Order: sequence, then C-alpha cells, then structure tokens
Amino acid sequence: VTLSQVSYDSLRCCLDWIYCGTTEVMSEQALFALLEAAVYLRIQELVTAGGQAATLRLDPSNTLLAWTVAEPRPELAGLAAAAFRKACRNFSAIVADSAAWASVPRALVHALLADDRLAVTKEEDVYHAAMAWIAARNPPLAASETMSLLVHVRYARLEAHFVADVVRREPLLRTASGSRFYWTHSKPHGLALSHPHVWAVYAAFCT
Repeated sequence: VTLSQVSYDSLRCCLDWIYCGTTEVMSEQALFALLEAAVYLRIQELVTAGGQAATLRLDPSNTLLAWTVAEPRPELAGLAAAAFRKACRNFSAIVADSAAWASVPRALVHALLADDRLAVTKEEDVYHAAMAWIAARNPPLAASETMSLLVHVRYARLEAHFVADVVRREPLLRTASGSRFYWTHSKPHGLALSHPHVWAVYAAFCT
C-alpha cells in the first residue's frame, strides 16, 4: 500500500496515536503535517486533539499556515475559524512577513481582504497588502484577476493624497480593461453604482 500524501514521520505519529493513545511532534510544521495526515486517514480523535492543540498555539507567525491547512478540510473547521479570527486581529503583523503572505492561496487572500473585521489603522495597509500579493505572482495575474482582488479595498477610506500619489500612478490601475472590469463587477461585490467606493475607484482608474 502506498500513502503518497502521508510522510513517514506523520504516519509514525498516527500509529503511535492508534496504539498508544498519544504522540509527540517536534515542531509546528510537523503538527500541521500530522493534522493533514490524520484527516486523510480519517483518524477523528487525532484530528480533534490535534486541531485543539494547533488552535491553542496560534500566533501571527503560524496563523496563515494553520489557515491554509485547515480551510479546505471541513474536519478542521474550528481551527480554520480560529485562524481566520487571529488573522483579522493581527493583519498588519501577518502581512509584514512578506514570504508567508506571498504564499497564501488566492481564495484565502480574497476572504481576508474582504472581511470588515480586519484590524488596520488605515485602509492604505489593505491596499499595500493586496499589491504586495499581486506583485509576488509568477506568472503575473491576468488583469481581471488583479481587479477582482483590488475591488476589496475600501477606496472611500483612502486619504486623498494617497489616491493621487499612489493609486492613480499604479500602472496596473491605469488601463482601460481595469476600469471596465470594475464597473462590470461592482454589483456582484455588493456595491451599488452610487456607492462612494465606486466613485473613488473610478476616479483613480480613469482620471
């Protein structure tokens, strides 16, 4: 039998749990790998215990990894929710780790930037985080994908000088396709055409 999705160390820990009722991991990376293995092998008690242990250890340095591991797995919904809350509360500290932020899957970036619980002192931080993630993509995102991420920025909250000096000078935002995409997709994102976000970003894109 080949278990290509389970490492030797994780399998050993799973067997320790099954036969001894306990196991030990040497690092947070090993804990998250064990959680993935436990879900894959359907060892529910280990999933529960490991998820609780990981939740207790959440901090800005491991929140994105925890979220990435837990979000696609319904069995780890509790860990995913806790990691999401921690990410919102510690947004500035999390995105300061540029390598970790750049590695976050697209769907999770969308979910985080769109959440109104983000603890930021100014909306400019959200804009910079979005642009940093976009800049790290290789190959580059298509224009439509870029706009779909930047639509989460609350443009009406940006300082006027920031819009003039930064947003309006960003090459990615000074394209006809960019402005067309925004107007086409404003309503699905919950923005009426009279919403101040729409007018602010329209001015940034088109003037």
